[in-house]
Amino acid sequence: MKTRTLHCPRRLPQLFRGFYLLTTIVSCLILFPVIAHCTPVSLAWDANSESDLAGYILYYGTSSGNYTNSIDVGNNIEYTTPDLQDGVTYYFAVTAYNLDDIESNYSQELPYTVGVQNSSPATPAAPNSPSSGYIDTSYTFDTSASDPDGDPLEFKFDWGDGTESSWGAASRSYAWSSAGTFCIKTRARDSHGAISGWSNCHNITIATPTYSITASAGANGSISPSATVAADHGSDQTFTITANQNYQVLAVLVDGSSRGAITSYTFENVSQNHTISASFVSINQAPIADAGSDQTVSEGAMVTLNGLNSTDPGGSIVSYTWQQTDGLTVQLSNSGSNTATFSAPSVSIAGETLTFRLTVTDDGGLTDVDTCIVEVTQDVVVDSDGDGVPDAQDDFPYDADEYLDTDGDGEGNNADTDDDNDSMPDEWELAYGLNPLLDDAGGDPDGDEVSNINEFNLGTAPDFNEGNFKPDTPVLLTPEIGATVSLTPQFETEDFDDPNVNDVHSKTQWVIIRAFDDVCVFDVTSTASLLSLTLPKQILEENTEYIWKARFIDNHDTPSEWSEEKEFVTGLADHDRDKNGVPDVQEVTETLDLDADATADLVQSDIKCASVQDGDDEVQICISIKDAENAQSIVSLEVDDPTDPNLNSATEGKPNYFEFGLLNFKLLVTNPGDETTVTIYLSKSAFNKGNCFKYDSVDGIWLDYSGYTDFSPNRKEVYLTLKDGGFGDADGIENGIIVDPLAFGSESDPSGGNSDGSPIDKVLDGIIPDDLSCFISVAADGSTARQPWSLWREIRGRELAIIFVLMILVSAAKVLFSRIKQNRRLLCKRDGFDFI
Repeated sequence: MKTRTLHCPRRLPQLFRGFYLLTTIVSCLILFPVIAHCTPVSLAWDANSESDLAGYILYYGTSSGNYTNSIDVGNNIEYTTPDLQDGVTYYFAVTAYNLDDIESNYSQELPYTVGVQNSSPATPAAPNSPSSGYIDTSYTFDTSASDPDGDPLEFKFDWGDGTESSWGAASRSYAWSSAGTFCIKTRARDSHGAISGWSNCHNITIATPTYSITASAGANGSISPSATVAADHGSDQTFTITANQNYQVLAVLVDGSSRGAITSYTFENVSQNHTISASFVSINQAPIADAGSDQTVSEGAMVTLNGLNSTDPGGSIVSYTWQQTDGLTVQLSNSGSNTATFSAPSVSIAGETLTFRLTVTDDGGLTDVDTCIVEVTQDVVVDSDGDGVPDAQDDFPYDADEYLDTDGDGEGNNADTDDDNDSMPDEWELAYGLNPLLDDAGGDPDGDEVSNINEFNLGTAPDFNEGNFKPDTPVLLTPEIGATVSLTPQFETEDFDDPNVNDVHSKTQWVIIRAFDDVCVFDVTSTASLLSLTLPKQILEENTEYIWKARFIDNHDTPSEWSEEKEFVTGLADHDRDKNGVPDVQEVTETLDLDADATADLVQSDIKCASVQDGDDEVQICISIKDAENAQSIVSLEVDDPTDPNLNSATEGKPNYFEFGLLNFKLLVTNPGDETTVTIYLSKSAFNKGNCFKYDSVDGIWLDYSGYTDFSPNRKEVYLTLKDGGFGDADGIENGIIVDPLAFGSESDPSGGNSDGSPIDKVLDGIIPDDLSCFISVAADGSTARQPWSLWREIRGRELAIIFVLMILVSAAKVLFSRIKQNRRLLCKRDGFDFI
């Protein structure tokens, strides 16, 4: 067993005087049982080194701290007790005494159970977590161990920096004062003093923490270092505050608290984040007086002395004082303000020189002075042109025919046809009672919301209410003449203007004409796209010249004149390199036959197909004009993602759920204004409760298109009715071209499935559905523009089911007729007639 000797002082205090002043002289007692299970017990302890040591006294008893027996063993450091009782635990302690019989405190107590073999505890587990930390921060470590005899245990920790803990609990805390990596280990001791070996190391890395100090300076000064400075734990950091020239430090704030107008500050023993900021104030400088320029005036003139240009670079001027220092005395008015006035005195032919001094004082009490001179001359009337108007008052002193120029345009009123320069001739103003010497172009004496200048330009009378005027002609901005644009360009005009000042911009009509054949490809009047318009897809063709124009419409539905026309050219498109009308990324496979006519769709001219991603599924969509009346050809087909931000910006009428995407297709019909029905083939069934929606990109709205669509029972074929220039045509004009942006959508959640089955399918399952009559009426109603071949496509293969339905209807009719006949027989019998 490892022991440690604790030495008592050379001269011990009086016995038991102040227990805390005495030191334990025997630090470790060691038991040496003479024979196992025998009653004598041998003990040993470390010797003291005092020169006046006289001996030791051994104490023991059967309860801790209560020693009922004592033996003076002399100057021996080993002793064997007399017979002790087996199975009893005794508690031993030793004291030392000197030649003066002064006795020390008790040594550390040692318990021992007589006649019982004791085993050492097991080596404890390595102390657990943490594995890193910072200096001067306490961390807690836990360990555990078992004892073969079941004895209670206590633990000692070696902290790896040369320090060991006292014996105690299995959970201990410790803080390191320096950085480094330390090996922490522990050992256990049982109640009989048996000690285990040391545990394995648990390494902890202790670092010195780093803190940030944020430094900032206001205007007119600096702080160094600036911005954010890193400081180690316990270090010092000094900041220097410097004011710009003519400025001084106003205040320094440290962590939000003022430290006064200091120029340096040091953070000592840094142990947290800090802030420091400085503000600055101007050092007062003398003001600069400016009494104004020297003047020459005529006698009797009102003279103004002007000190407004006086300045104060370091503060503000608080007072002005004017004083006359030379010349004929005059009476100054407002001599205590920045401007003073006086009336020039009468003088002789030689004139008079007057001198004035201006004194200015700033808010710091500093002053400055400046002087000005006023030369006063005798008033001599000169009329060079002899028109009776003195030259000083004559705008044309050398022209006897002119003396006044009201509008200052250099032309006298007699020769000027517009004296007030308001763009309305004097003669016209006089004719309508307006003032030709006053700019009254914005006036409206007749209250018709048309200004005088607009009345003049329109050729109407400013004193008569003519009613509503048409808006001003639009000015086109972009695209400019000759510009090259994309296939979906943006068109812009200048702002709306109207002679009637209270009229508002209600609509704009936009027109685009193909240059080489004068075909109008777009003619739409919009209430939403008033000053700018983004053209829908499929309207323009690449590498083609077009002409565009626009006109405004006010809230009275009065249109303006058409704007000037501007030409532009479309660029080449790179999304369809094979020029087949379908984007390259949406091309379908060569084997696709969605219309099931045994011919690949890709090689047929009357059908165009695109492949798109619908969620996790790849879906094919085809537009077919096969057997469609009035349809000549399909020009192009493109499918847009319905989540596109441009589409999502339009919310009015927008369905809650989409599938497949937005179909943009373009087809040609035989004659302008023709109506036709095309077939849309889908590789995946459309929403069971969904409809078709038309997207109007011009007005930014979605329109329910279900009135012009019909779905096959399996919802994989859609029969779509379109009219050139009408429903389903985005170009807005009968021109033989139909451009249709179409989407499949649903207001309700379609996740319950795509289809509930057609009425005929239900009949085949032995059910007569409630909606069967609806199905039959839709199939027979010619107003839906359904073709006989499309209806046959729906019912072919189901002839027996239809015959079965017809038989049910005939049977029901027979039963009804029989009941009517029986009722008539009963009525005739009641009234005394025979029924034939």
